[in-house]
Amino acid sequence: MAKHNLRKYKSEEYSADNIFLIYGTDNLVQDVKAVYYQEFDEALKVYNENQTRADRKIEDYFEHVANKEQDMAVEIIIQVGDRAYWQEHWENKVFMKRICRMILEELQYQLPQFVVANAVVYMDEDSPHMHVVGVPVGTGHKRGMSKQVSKRKVFISKRKVILWWI
Repeated sequence: MAKHNLRKYKSEEYSADNIFLIYGTDNLVQDVKAVYYQEFDEALKVYNENQTRADRKIEDYFEHVANKEQDMAVEIIIQVGDRAYWQEHWENKVFMKRICRMILEELQYQLPQFVVANAVVYMDEDSPHMHVVGVPVGTGHKRGMSKQVSKRKVFISKRKVILWWI
């Protein structure tokens, strides 16, 4: 994902002038790790303090999740218009960076449990679009850490809000 999203490869169509990093850095993995440490370190500390057996303690929650069969982050792709629209109105792409920033701000407002790590706007394909990578942070867990990465808690419980917003 990181290689494609940040266009770490080069092709004939590649042009840095058509790719805009609007949130995060050019190191997607480090951006996701930073969210993990920011969001889960306190819950990890509390969890570990309550463990009587050393083998149940978690040293690094990012690495713990990485070793499981579980998504560490979620990617949302947002596109405004379709291919046919952009073939006729390509001059409107100059507004896309500003529109994507507004959409990102609204996403963060509507769904604060989806903690954004990185967002990039691409205008190097048929339709301008934005890739948003974030960590779904679920709270109130009864087993394990009270705060955990959880697509189910974040996206299923918020489906009505997301559908209304879209």
